Amino acid sequence: MVDQDARVRRAMSALLEAAGYVVAGTASSARSAWDLSLRFAADVVVLQIDRRRGMQDVEVVAELVRRGRIVIAVCSAPAHRAAAMAAGATACLDKDGRFVEDLATVVRAAAAGPAPPPPA
Repeated sequence: MVDQDARVRRAMSALLEAAGYVVAGTASSARSAWDLSLRFAADVVVLQIDRRRGMQDVEVVAELVRRGRIVIAVCSAPAHRAAAMAAGATACLDKDGRFVEDLATVVRAAAAGPAPPPPA
């Protein structure tokens, strides 16, 4: 769980824990998330793309994906959203009025794995 605001990290962690997930660690920056990913084998990483370090954070998304992590990016800038998806993020959410519901839905879907192929 990565967000620069400690209150947001606590709230998102509480939301996911209430839904039955284990939050392995939290970080205040994408670079810190990288360090955490080396220590913990998280199935899903929720990572806020910082407006000031956007493209650097997107590079961390790409590296986490290369290492087999599922990454859900959180950002509002259209260029960062597109870059995060191009880097392999499973989803990119905006912190809007539906964020809480969307986060729970996307994490649940990501944790469940890819949908099976349709029958031939």
